[in-house]
Order: sequence, then C-alpha cells, then structure tokens
Amino acid sequence: MTECPPVVVIDDQPLIVTVSDPEPIVPVIGIPGPPGPSGTADFDLDLTLIFNIAQL
Repeated sequence: MTECPPVVVIDDQPLIVTVSDPEPIVPVIGIPGPPGPSGTADFDLDLTLIFNIAQL
C-alpha cells in the first residue's frame, strides 16, 4: 500500500501538504460527551448534523 500525503481541496484546487516530521497519531476510543445514554444520543445527533451539512 502506497502512503499518500494529505490533500486539502480549496475551491476545486487541490493543495498537497507534506509534513517532514509528523506527530504520531494516537487513536481515541470512546464517545465524546457525558457518559450514559444522553451522551450517546448527543453523539448521534452530532453525526446526523455533520451528515446533513455534508449534503448541502
């Protein structure tokens, strides 16, 4: 698998960013927000909002 540099698209013009010494990526496992059912519901609402914004 070939590693590709990150790409940012601004006004349909791709901008390739190369980082010489990137920080290590640390995965965060869990649901952000308060623990319990209300935290899960808030997280689901955030995902729905992001999805709806992406469809605009």
